[in-house]
Amino acid sequence: VLGRFAEGWSVRASAGTGYFAPTPFTEETEATGLTPVIPPTGLEAETAQGTSLDLGGLIGPVEVNATLFASSVESALRVEEVGDRLRLVNAGGRTRARGVDLIARVHRGALHATATGTYVHATEAGDGDVGRRTVPLTPRWAAGVVAAWEREGQGRAGVEVYFTGRQALEDDTYRDRSRSYTIVGVLVEQRVGGVRLFVNG
Repeated sequence: VLGRFAEGWSVRASAGTGYFAPTPFTEETEATGLTPVIPPTGLEAETAQGTSLDLGGLIGPVEVNATLFASSVESALRVEEVGDRLRLVNAGGRTRARGVDLIARVHRGALHATATGTYVHATEAGDGDVGRRTVPLTPRWAAGVVAAWEREGQGRAGVEVYFTGRQALEDDTYRDRSRSYTIVGVLVEQRVGGVRLFVNG
C-alpha cells in the first residue's frame, strides 16, 4: 500500500516482468486439435512487462475500486495457416495494452449488487505495410451489472446484464469489426417446504 489519503481509501502501485514458455495450446488448436500443427522449432519465450495503479475506498455504502494498467508483451506467440496446416511463430514487435477497470459493490440488507466496467486499448504489430493494428477479439468497452436479492431459507431473485462493445475480427469474410452485444440473465428461486422451485433464463 503506497498511501492512505482519506478515511477508508488506499492507493497501490505495482510493476513486474515475466516470461512465458512457448506452448502449442492456443485458441486455434483448442478448436482443431494438435494434429494439423507443424512441429514447432526456433520459438522464443514471450516476455512481458506490466504496471498498475489501484485506487480503492468507500463512497457512502458503495465500495469502489479503479485500476489503471499498462502491459507490453514481446515475441507473442501466434498461429499462421500454411495450407491446411498450422504453424506457431513469434509475432514481430510488441503487443501493448492500456486501460482501466472499474468495480463498484453495494450490500444493503438482502440486496447485493456489483457493477463493472472496462476500457482496453490493445495494439500489436501489423502485417506487411501496416504499422500497428488493434488486437483482434479484444473489445474496447465492456460492462456488467449483477444484482441479487436473497432471503435466507425463503428464496432469491437475481439479474445480470453484460455488455460487450465492438471488437476487431480476423479471418472473417463479411466484416472486420463485430457488432456490440448484450447478454441478460434472470434467476428466481423460491423454497416451498422441502422443495426449491426456480426459473432461470
